Amino acid sequence: MGSGRRVVGEEVGDGAVRQGPKQPGAATGAGSTIVMVDRLQRAVGNAAVTALLARGGPLSLQRIRVDLPAGGSVGEGATNSREGVKLVLDRLHVLWAITNDEFDRVYPGVSALAPGDPVTDAATLRTVRNSLARADEPTLAAAVAQAQFNLPVSASVGRAQPNSVADILMLQDLLHTHWHLTNDAYDRERAAVLAGRPRTSVNLSQTYAGITKLKRAAIAGTGKQGWDPLIRADEAGPPGPGGTDRLADRSFQYDEFLVFVPSGAVASAVNRVHVFFSAGGVVGADSHTEHHGLRGAAESHDWILVGVPGEVGVPHGITLAQIREALESTGRAARVDAVRMSAHSRGNGGLAKTLRRRLIDPSLIEHVTVLDGSDFHRSLTAGFRSSRIPPANITADFVTTGPFPMRGVRSQGMDAEGIRAIGYARLINDAVTLGRVSALPPAIAGLVSAVTLPSRGSFSANSPPPAGKTSINAFVRANRAALRGLLVGERSVNNVGQLSSARDTSPYAFVEWNNLLNINDPNAPRDQWRSVSAGIYSHHLFVAEVADDLFA
Repeated sequence: MGSGRRVVGEEVGDGAVRQGPKQPGAATGAGSTIVMVDRLQRAVGNAAVTALLARGGPLSLQRIRVDLPAGGSVGEGATNSREGVKLVLDRLHVLWAITNDEFDRVYPGVSALAPGDPVTDAATLRTVRNSLARADEPTLAAAVAQAQFNLPVSASVGRAQPNSVADILMLQDLLHTHWHLTNDAYDRERAAVLAGRPRTSVNLSQTYAGITKLKRAAIAGTGKQGWDPLIRADEAGPPGPGGTDRLADRSFQYDEFLVFVPSGAVASAVNRVHVFFSAGGVVGADSHTEHHGLRGAAESHDWILVGVPGEVGVPHGITLAQIREALESTGRAARVDAVRMSAHSRGNGGLAKTLRRRLIDPSLIEHVTVLDGSDFHRSLTAGFRSSRIPPANITADFVTTGPFPMRGVRSQGMDAEGIRAIGYARLINDAVTLGRVSALPPAIAGLVSAVTLPSRGSFSANSPPPAGKTSINAFVRANRAALRGLLVGERSVNNVGQLSSARDTSPYAFVEWNNLLNINDPNAPRDQWRSVSAGIYSHHLFVAEVADDLFA
C-alpha cells in the first residue's frame, strides 16, 4: 500500500500472502483499520463521509466479496449462485456474523431458486454484504472460538474485548499455526502480551488483523489441513497453512464421498463429473484415492472427481441426487451435465450396483472404465445392459484379472511384472522428492536410477497411445531388463518385520519397510504391519500410472 493511500472496505477472501516460515505457519497482511463506507454513512451521515474521503491521498474502494475454492464468488460484483450464497450464509451464521432473524428471512428464498441460478434480490444481497462486513470485524466471541476453531478462551477476544493474557496467547498460537500471524508479528505482539500490555491496540494490531483473516478463511473454506503424508509428489506444493498438499482447498468430503474440483473446472459453471468406485477409502492420505494419485491425475483436466468408497462384501453405489448434493456442498451448482465412471477391483461391485439399479440417469453417462474388474463381469454386464451402456463406450484395463468377457468392450492388458516394477520405482522416487526417506541405500538407488520414468500422467494403456503419451506396454518392452532388476528380493512374508534383511537391497522390501503406501500404522512395530504380496502390488499400482486416461 503506497504512502498516503487509504483503503475503504477490503475484499473478503483468503487474503494471505504466504512466506516461508521459521516454524510452521506465517502469513502477511496489512494491519490497517478497515473502514466500511456504509457503516460510516449510517453512523455519521453522508456529508461527514464525503468530507472524510475528500481528505488525504488517493482512495481505493474495494468490494466485499468471498471467492470459493470450488468456483464462484459471493458478495459485491460476484457470481452469487444459489449454492454459493447458501454455503456462505451457513458459514456466516455459525460465525455469528448474521443474526438468526436475518438468516431466517433470506435463506429460504435463496434455497428456493433453481440449481445454479444467481441470487438477484437486492435485500438479500444487502444482507449478505452487511454480514460479510460484520465478519470482517477483528473480534471473536468465546462461543464461536470454541465451536468453530476449538479455541477454549474464557471470554471474547479482539479489539475492545476483555482479552485476558491467557486467551490472547492461545489466540496468537492459533493464528500463527494457521499462517494468519507472521513470525515477526507473533514474536513482537506475544512479547507485548507477556509484558502486561494486552489491551493496547497498537501492540496487538496484527493479532487483531489475524482474527479477520481467520474468519475470512473460514467463510471461504481455505487453508484446510491437507492430506499427510502425501504419496504422490505431483500433488505436493510449497508449504502453506494446511501443509504441503497443494490440492487441499479443493478436496471436500460429503457424507462418505470425496469431491475434488480440479483447477480446470473452477472457472466453469459446467459440472462434468467422473465417479470413481474405489476398493477402499477415498478420503485422506491412506485412501485409495491417494494411492492411485487420482487428484493429481484429475488436476490436469476439467472433470470433477467424485470418489465412492469400497468395502469387502458390501458394494457402495451412488445416486444422481447424492452427486448433486455433494456438488452443492462445495458451493457448485446442484446440477450434473455429464458423467464418466470408473472402478477398481472390488469397487466394480459398486459400479455394477449403480448401473444395474439405474441410480444415475444413463443418458448422462459418456464412458465407463473397468480397472482389473473382470471377476465382476457378471454383475457388470447386467449393469451395462440395465443402463444400456453400449460396449463401444466401455474400456476394461486389466493386469491380474484377465480380459473382460463381453463382446465389443475394448479390453487392454498390461504386463504385471513391468507394472509392478514401474510402481516400485515411482513410489521410491516420489518418497525422495517428498522427503519421506533420506538418502537411498546404494543398491536401491542403483536399481531405481537404471529406469528413467516419464512424469506421471505420461503413460497410457491405450494402443496406440494418444499424441504426446507413451504406451506403458511399449515402455515395459523397451526397459525390460532394468525393470526386472527392480523385482529382486520379492517374497511372501507374514509381516513387514520379516523383510528387515532385504530393506536396503530390494525395492519391494524398501517400499514395505518405509510404508510408502501408507497402509500401516507408523506408530506400531513393523512385526505388526501387514505385508502386501507382489501380485497385489501389480493389481494396485498400475492405476496411478494410467489414471490420466480416465480424465483425458
